[in-house]
Amino acid sequence: IINAYDLVPIARFAVPDRQAYANPRAKLTANRGAAQAILSFEPQSNRTNSDVAYPIDLPGFLRHVGESYPSAEDIDVIIFGSPLYDMPLERHLSMASGRVPGDGLIRATRGASPFGAAGSSNLLSGMRIHFAAIDPERAFHDRHAYAVERFITLLVEAFGGELASFANDWDTVLSRVSRETASLTHGYVLEETDKLELVIFRPHTPPARHRS
Repeated sequence: IINAYDLVPIARFAVPDRQAYANPRAKLTANRGAAQAILSFEPQSNRTNSDVAYPIDLPGFLRHVGESYPSAEDIDVIIFGSPLYDMPLERHLSMASGRVPGDGLIRATRGASPFGAAGSSNLLSGMRIHFAAIDPERAFHDRHAYAVERFITLLVEAFGGELASFANDWDTVLSRVSRETASLTHGYVLEETDKLELVIFRPHTPPARHRS
């Protein structure tokens, strides 16, 4: 279990492979320390400089997972947090206020863009990503919500993973994990472009483009 903002471990929750631990109470007893660490974690602590609720460093977290588990196969990764990127050192690329990264920022190198996936197309190979987007005010309207989901989907796929879940509530995401639901189907295509730009959505107005 990893803090997806600072990219540091919170706890390790491990269930012994024995029938006695099929009971939920036994699982918690075996992981008492991990449970305490999870319950005491405050995701909004020291985040007063962020313009979104429950911010995470999504591209940094995806790289961290891929680099930490390079030989992983058939792995489910569950993410809780806002899908809107808003990190202090990259404020010019913040997704707050209706901004969504263009495809060129995904196609770019890591040095040119925090979302850059060039050369990392196998980083998340064998991993299913489940995203509980718990920021209730993340989208102005349906077009903006569509653009955010498209961006998250293409970012995960550019790193070689599969977006298996993307929903606003924990129950839906955890249910899809437990049922081993297939990855989401979509018609998104990553455009051939090298433009490092943001698409800016306004409430009830067409999106505008802005170079980063």
